Amino acid sequence: MQTRKKFFTARNVATLGILAALVILFQGVLGMVPLGSTTCGAFALVPIALGAILLGPIAGAFLGFLFGVMAICGGLFGGDMFTKTLLSLVPLQTVLICLVKGTLAGAACGLLYRLVAKCNAHVGVFAAAAIAPVVNTGIFLLGALLIKDAILAVMAENAVSFGAFVILILTANFLFEFIISLILSPAIYVIMQVVTKQMRRRS
Repeated sequence: MQTRKKFFTARNVATLGILAALVILFQGVLGMVPLGSTTCGAFALVPIALGAILLGPIAGAFLGFLFGVMAICGGLFGGDMFTKTLLSLVPLQTVLICLVKGTLAGAACGLLYRLVAKCNAHVGVFAAAAIAPVVNTGIFLLGALLIKDAILAVMAENAVSFGAFVILILTANFLFEFIISLILSPAIYVIMQVVTKQMRRRS
């Protein structure tokens, strides 16, 4: 009960709300906006990592779950034709992949940060930021193996093999997410820490 009260402080709830709004913005609203070889949805992993670092693995898992929900909504109501087609072919598997990969990515961030931060908090931040895209992409590729036939059916129009699809995900999507998370998450974390200290001094 004491831990629950400690987590549900005004500052923590406000922080979680802001980060959740950013996940919705990047994945839900801007998820299909082109950005080089990927989309603005790649930025959604940054607030997930920040939430896991600042508030713990449960908050990270919640933000990751929200990330998955927004990905599903993008397929149902948005312009994500890849997810939309998979939902029509293998709906249950597609929903599970979207939800599980995001949730585990957020939880992994928080758990790894807690583990590494015991030795060095700064290294912990970088480790947590790095693990988010690794878990997110890793779970997606494992899920893709389970629905390989559906993915091949989606990619048939472009005559793309499953191997080429995997290479495309690893190069165009994963590398960009990894670099963005590794650069932005620690930088924003430091800024938030500085702002928090200034607010505490004024109060």
